[in-house]
Amino acid sequence: MPDSDPNSLNAAPARLRPGRIFLYAVVFFVLLTVGSVVWKLATMSDVPMPEPITTPDPVAPPASESMPAGAVPTAPTASPTHSIPASSRTASELAPASLIGTEVDGAVTFHQGRVAPDIALRRLFDYFLSALGELSPAQIRTWLEAHVREQYGTSAVPELLDLFDRYVALLQAAERLQLAGLDQRERHTQIAMLRERLLGRDLAEAFYGAEDRYLRYTLDRIDVLRDKSLTASDRATRLETLAKALPAEERQLQNDSTLGVLVDEQTQQLDALGTDAAERFAEREALVGKAAAERLAALDGERAQWQQRVDRYKAARSAIQNDPNLDAATRTQRIQALLVSSFDEAERRRIESLQAIGQL
Repeated sequence: MPDSDPNSLNAAPARLRPGRIFLYAVVFFVLLTVGSVVWKLATMSDVPMPEPITTPDPVAPPASESMPAGAVPTAPTASPTHSIPASSRTASELAPASLIGTEVDGAVTFHQGRVAPDIALRRLFDYFLSALGELSPAQIRTWLEAHVREQYGTSAVPELLDLFDRYVALLQAAERLQLAGLDQRERHTQIAMLRERLLGRDLAEAFYGAEDRYLRYTLDRIDVLRDKSLTASDRATRLETLAKALPAEERQLQNDSTLGVLVDEQTQQLDALGTDAAERFAEREALVGKAAAERLAALDGERAQWQQRVDRYKAARSAIQNDPNLDAATRTQRIQALLVSSFDEAERRRIESLQAIGQL
């Protein structure tokens, strides 16, 4: 298969040796298939759910026990009714400051009077949950209720809040799911089982079906890349067959954020391990193809040159700051002169921003 499309995972690289870094990148992707679950849960874990949720949390293990590896919590028993907290405030009044004026992502669609499960509904929930940190879970729930009431009517509120509660329960349970010691496919299986148990089959498919299929494709692709018995031609043919098995709209994921996540995670692992340039190129070639690997190598060079310039600036700045013969005003003047002589205007703004937040 030609390597003319460096953004495609279908490209057959010249050196097919994915190695441990490619494997690490996919492990990260498996975990990332729960979206921003872990980050959200870390924020929410110490905050109780609002009072209207009357169903007890069935997935939390007893304090004296830990959930065994691979164990999947059972689904909660849905309460027939929820107490909907009345609020006279509008959704715009309840919105956090950071999201005021933004367009609400996602939407609710209905089929025969019921909420239709689809990815737009998950995007809606994620939009509201992005306010965690500014608002408590209870406040987010009240804000969501106001939005639903205003946009879709009061009759839609109970069902929407029930689905939201189930989604939040999934996020909470995912944090407690024990995945240590499991390989990538086992992790994927456990996460998928958890989603189906807590969301139900239809909602889990609507929220995560496309991601799951793409992840299975990625894992199958790894198996092909690691198969040393295949010729280059056979390998390219199998990779093409795998890609064609995906629905057209899901194949587009190969050129979108999913591949970007894999590349970012791989780069972090390469950096952490101090991988040399040759192995770094081979690992990237196995993931994204030769042309993209060459571009990433060029970016590595640019980043290294930038870091060298920053390091020289920091060393010179430190020398000025620690010079006992200089008064405060002189130090400030010399550091400013150093900044001007070391960087252009755009670079100086970047350096000044990093200094302002204590990152440089």
